[in-house]
Amino acid sequence: MAQQMINPKEIAWILFFGAIGGSLSLVYAATVGQPIPGSLWVAVPGSVVLGTFAAFIGVYVIANTDTSDFLRCLGFSLLCGFAWKPVYDAGSALVTQQTRATQIDKVQQLNEKVSEAVSEVTSKTTKPTADDIAKAASAALSAIDEAHKTGEVEVKIGALQQASALNDALKTLKDEGKLPTESEGQLHTLDQVVTLHRTAIDASLSALKNPTQDTY
Repeated sequence: MAQQMINPKEIAWILFFGAIGGSLSLVYAATVGQPIPGSLWVAVPGSVVLGTFAAFIGVYVIANTDTSDFLRCLGFSLLCGFAWKPVYDAGSALVTQQTRATQIDKVQQLNEKVSEAVSEVTSKTTKPTADDIAKAASAALSAIDEAHKTGEVEVKIGALQQASALNDALKTLKDEGKLPTESEGQLHTLDQVVTLHRTAIDASLSALKNPTQDTY
């Protein structure tokens, strides 16, 4: 993919029209009788600065505007500067969405590692080493932690299911006397975390039915 060339003049014009839009937002507020927060010494430069960068964010980040239609692009820059608050709100939401998507992708990758580990642990042809078990337990715990950060109950359940499968497989190894002694600590920690998060997720599912309850 060809790298897009940076055009300083184009950016300057977009920022300039964003600044004009920010200024117009104050003119509009004064015209329709809306209160202007703070003093004009703060409101005027503040609106100009906010409008300037709202134009950049709106054109290049949120809308990914086709700048080849330059007049249309400048008009959009003006509007972004004028309505700078919705632009910043949308930008913040976009960052949150992308962060959550990255976290979910990380959870899925960790879940795949745990799933592979479960297959290896339950395999009758190979005996897992303490290092293999430590890595699998670490991946399961990390998946649960990352799933919690997403705030998505479905993602949390997926991570918990994989961790539970690993936990059960390690318990089976212990019952059969095949679990390395040095791995008993990982099993104990994993068992505690799985139990804790299973209880928390059950509470979350219950809270979905009763919104007055606290959620996990």
